Amino acid sequence: MKAALIIPAGGEGKRLGADIPKQYIRLLGKEIIIRTLEPFTEIDCIETIIIAAHRNWIDKLSELCHSYFPNKNIVIVEGGKERQDSVYNALQSKYIAESEIILVHDAVRPFVKKELILSIISAAEKYGAAIPGITPKNTIKLARGSFVAETIDRSTLREIHTPQAFKSEVLIPAYNSAKSENFSATDCSTLVEMTGNEIAIVDSTYENIKITTAFDIQIAEMLLKAEK
Repeated sequence: MKAALIIPAGGEGKRLGADIPKQYIRLLGKEIIIRTLEPFTEIDCIETIIIAAHRNWIDKLSELCHSYFPNKNIVIVEGGKERQDSVYNALQSKYIAESEIILVHDAVRPFVKKELILSIISAAEKYGAAIPGITPKNTIKLARGSFVAETIDRSTLREIHTPQAFKSEVLIPAYNSAKSENFSATDCSTLVEMTGNEIAIVDSTYENIKITTAFDIQIAEMLLKAEK
């Protein structure tokens, strides 16, 4: 099946406190977003990559992508105010209409493995929607104010990662519905849930971290050094 990848990269990374958006920070000599893209560029069925970037960074990102991936069809569109807006903008690309599977992946999640991507695509082909998740390692408490209301059985919980993958006829209506109803969510799968579609969960890895804080940068550098 033909697939397209969407990378929402319009954020400014304010929580990290850096001078530039976190996706452009260099990890051991290479920008985070480039490390994020690398495993996807090795998968033949992903024919197009659509990145929704902040308008101030479109030229820089275009230069980077052309330098690292000159033979890959990478389209850069302007991102929106929120992540959901950026994905919606990317969904308007003409290449989406040609794709049967749409993947969405965080720009700052650079340790996803090719094997996980292929598993997610396969599950999406079978079930229509698939997301990667891990069981929380720590005890989880439901809080009521400053007090414990309940201890949650963590075996029933999953911490959800990306890439998330969907058949186009599942994801596009979910985004259109959310836009018309002015409904927002922090990930694509929540919008798909709202339309009543079943979503498969594929085992992710604990290394598939999202870089959000300065501490995450340190962890990322340690992971890269360990891979060498």
